[in-house]
Amino acid sequence: MISWCDLYKVVSAMVPLYVALGLGYGSVRWWKIFTPEQCDAINRLVALFTIPFFTFDFTVRTNPYTMNYRFITADAMSKIVIILALVAWAKWYKKGSYAWSLTCFSLSTLNNTLVVGVPLVMAMYGKWAQDLVVQLSVVQSIVWNATLLFGLELRKALNNVSTMKETQVKDVEAILESDSKISLLPLMKVVWLKLARNPNVYASVLGITWSLIANRWHIEMPTVVEGSILIISKAGAGTAMFSMGLFMALQEKAIACGPSLTVLGMILRFIVGPAVTTLGAFVIGLRGNVLRLAIIQAALPQSIASFIFAKEYGLHAEVLSTAVIFGTLVSLPVLIGYFIVIGFLASDGIAKVITILVLAIWVKFGRKGTYGRSLTCFSLSTLNNTLIVGVPLFYAMYGKWAQDLIVQISVVQAILWFGTLLLGLEIRKAGTALPSTNIELRNVSCTEESEVKKAEVMEVMEVRIPLKQLLKTVWLRLSRNPNVHASILGLTLSCIINRWKFELPSVIEGSIQVMSRAGTGCAMFSMGLFMALQEKVVACGLGLTILGMVLRFIVGPTTALLGALVMGLHGNVLRFAIIQAALPQSVTSFIFANEYGLHADVLSTAVIFGTLVSLPVLVAYYVALGLIN
Repeated sequence: MISWCDLYKVVSAMVPLYVALGLGYGSVRWWKIFTPEQCDAINRLVALFTIPFFTFDFTVRTNPYTMNYRFITADAMSKIVIILALVAWAKWYKKGSYAWSLTCFSLSTLNNTLVVGVPLVMAMYGKWAQDLVVQLSVVQSIVWNATLLFGLELRKALNNVSTMKETQVKDVEAILESDSKISLLPLMKVVWLKLARNPNVYASVLGITWSLIANRWHIEMPTVVEGSILIISKAGAGTAMFSMGLFMALQEKAIACGPSLTVLGMILRFIVGPAVTTLGAFVIGLRGNVLRLAIIQAALPQSIASFIFAKEYGLHAEVLSTAVIFGTLVSLPVLIGYFIVIGFLASDGIAKVITILVLAIWVKFGRKGTYGRSLTCFSLSTLNNTLIVGVPLFYAMYGKWAQDLIVQISVVQAILWFGTLLLGLEIRKAGTALPSTNIELRNVSCTEESEVKKAEVMEVMEVRIPLKQLLKTVWLRLSRNPNVHASILGLTLSCIINRWKFELPSVIEGSIQVMSRAGTGCAMFSMGLFMALQEKVVACGLGLTILGMVLRFIVGPTTALLGALVMGLHGNVLRFAIIQAALPQSVTSFIFANEYGLHADVLSTAVIFGTLVSLPVLVAYYVALGLIN
């Protein structure tokens, strides 16, 4: 478990970076010490001297013979998937760009493993995790930084053929005279000559070569050589952040790339990278804590060296600098969040994330995919009635441990997944135009014909709202929603009570319970009122009723099985994960659907009939899974 002392160690490693950044920024913006030309010279010094020595220093300290190559392969597979996706995007997509593919590669794959990663994973998982992260940093320096440098040199060669030295471009010019296309062989020759003179490349090669020799024959590096390396390598991270401060001071704004590209960088860093790494780790067969470590290390903040290279080659340095500065600032809460979510009911979370991704793809590319339908399908396939049906049933099936686990799942569902649903509903509501139209839509039943009509109306009233304005509207509405306050206050109070071991005062507890005890009864009463206002008891029709049952009792358990297998669950815990996903529909999901006017008839039918048929379905799952060893 992470203690306050562990957090202090991480923060104490991060703060000096920002001291160096502030000194660099102030030396240009406030004290006027350096000119722009001198700033470029300092960045070149960092790129060609301090970073190579820094790389060589920690590379020679690694033992290649004890590396976990299975773990490294999983990380490599995720990076290869990203490279292939970016190449395909640059080649076949209209807005694809080779330059932006290089920047996106940096943003999604190159991590600051040493400064933030080492102390943090040591606190999370122990010494073995620290060793694995150091191994990944070595591989990153040798393979992935070199891959980035190759791409940057290739881009530079393509853009600056006319300015190269005559000895390097003689063959290329001959080709250009006879044909408008550049031949691959002369181009690769130019790139190779550039890379061969780049100290970052041979620093990695020399470092791993010496490490292989030293660990094979147990040779120690001479003190004079080690001291000569350390005197420059120790300045690596500091001078890199100082150079970034210089760069920031020369820009008009602190966030030079703008909010949109900043958000893109954060998404690539903290969502895309971990998601693709999860895929690679699953393919290789990583399980348990090793899988969790693979995901968390992919969410470490942006590599400082990636900015230095971007500045040196003049490619989106403003995007990389923002990613390093703000990514490092927000990385600690994000990484702790990953640690809590992955370590606490991770298989259930993965199942729900898979569902969200599938629904997002359906909305984007499916003919009948709509945002409203995807929200309803999310409710039908993921939000369970865990307490009323789940608690007594799982206690009877597996005992006290299963009962405790289902209560924990219900807490996470109330805070995280209902919060996700509320966010989606508020975004949909903020994107609609006229309140009168919303009322009209609320009263339309969910037949196939009305769904088409509703989609047409939504299409007509669609208004292009700037992202900033939309998010501001959603934030204001969520900040006034009591369900959000209840989740945050409940979790905060729970942390305080369990940390300092004191009980809630009776007067407060009684005040809460006098309302909370009526929760389920009032919700079902409200559903009865809703049903009475419809023309039919099954208001949504037979087709949508069957769809709801399929999503609830087949799709939900299937995605739960996938998430459980990814996390390496076995035995009764695996059986529990599958069965809890087949619990009947949450009553709260109907209340939200009715409040926001989104397919309330489908949700009411799912709750009523789902609860009726759930017991035989759950018993059937229990018996069938019990027969499988």
